[in-house]
Amino acid sequence: SLSNGFEVVSHPMSFEAFHHLDWEDIFLQYRSDLKGFMPESTGMHVHMSKNAFTDNHLLKFMSMIYEYKTFTHFIAQRQYTSAYNRWAKFKAGTLERVKHDMVKDIKSRKRHKSGVYTSSMRWGEKYSPVNISNRNTVEVRIFKANLEEVSFRKNVEFCDALYHFTFKTPHYGLKLNSLVEYMRSESKRYPNLNQF
Repeated sequence: SLSNGFEVVSHPMSFEAFHHLDWEDIFLQYRSDLKGFMPESTGMHVHMSKNAFTDNHLLKFMSMIYEYKTFTHFIAQRQYTSAYNRWAKFKAGTLERVKHDMVKDIKSRKRHKSGVYTSSMRWGEKYSPVNISNRNTVEVRIFKANLEEVSFRKNVEFCDALYHFTFKTPHYGLKLNSLVEYMRSESKRYPNLNQF
């Protein structure tokens, strides 16, 4: 399905474990056999645990990706915006629909006195920039596959930075310049993202 390309789908590991793997050695072994960046069909999907998100936090996380599409496109390194229409389509009204369903879900939990605070949202389509239809993970599907270590690591660092920024920031503070300032202030944690 990938026209002989190499797709990257993350497996469960902490951010720290990801940083300690020797990715450059892995890439050197396979770079001559694998195509990552050039085939239009390839991507990198970063899965994050749904247990790490509340509904409100997940909405903020998604908002930054959907509302700042130009920046998302820059970070994702996709050559053509048409690629999103096939594998990660930005559909109008997605955030409004997610917000509506989250409010319904929260009200239902209050009615039933559920002590569950992590997100249980399972809405939408797989081929979305942020796929929340999975039971256990939030899947960020925006990235182009890449066998260059800086770009590869940058993708995971971006997801982690966006997670922590949106966790700490109220809705009214979700500004692109604030996100960039946050990423720069955490240059030791996000060296590849800052280099990119």
